[in-house]
Amino acid sequence: MVPPPPNGQQRSARRRSEDERIAELQEQIQELKARATRENKKNDPIVREIDKVQRRLQKFAQLAQDEGRTSLANSVIAFLAGLDRTQREILEEPSRPRPGE
Repeated sequence: MVPPPPNGQQRSARRRSEDERIAELQEQIQELKARATRENKKNDPIVREIDKVQRRLQKFAQLAQDEGRTSLANSVIAFLAGLDRTQREILEEPSRPRPGE
């Protein structure tokens, strides 16, 4: 049981209307659906392979840098930046049709 507020004051409790409760529950449903969609995207084979490719390309860029091939290393790093951006877009944005589809 909740103790009464100090100084004998009445606690002002306002009950939510059914519409407010329904709206809150619908918002929670949307959040759960969005989370489930994000989880499904993480399990996508393409996304898993992107992680593997990124690790391998990072090693290759380091090797090129160590061997004095800075132009090659820079090209790989630039490609990695684009790949990283693409992966973040896949994981964060809802799927939307591409033009022409």
